[in-house]
Amino acid sequence: MSSSSEGELGEHACAQLSVARGAVIDAIPCHGSSVTSRALDGEAILIHAEQKKITVLNGVGARLWELADGQHSIADMARMIATEYEVSLVKAEADALAFCRDLAGRGLLTISS
Repeated sequence: MSSSSEGELGEHACAQLSVARGAVIDAIPCHGSSVTSRALDGEAILIHAEQKKITVLNGVGARLWELADGQHSIADMARMIATEYEVSLVKAEADALAFCRDLAGRGLLTISS
């Protein structure tokens, strides 16, 4: 979903996401405070000012980013992706979890339970 493959999960992100799957899927992701984003031609461009890095998300990643608004749980996001992109809920959950883990590890998302 992200075109950048850099970065490993930070300690904080690992701690946040190392709880049981049920708690993780109910977690609520939110854009990091130092991240600015713009939608462009069905993609999203994320600018992490503190790290001076840019990440480009494809269409599905852009939709997940849009849904990571502090209001939707990862489970909510997965259900919407499954419906909108006609994929199985299991696949959408796995993708949404991986997306959130990746972006949280790079400081682009924060996760609350």
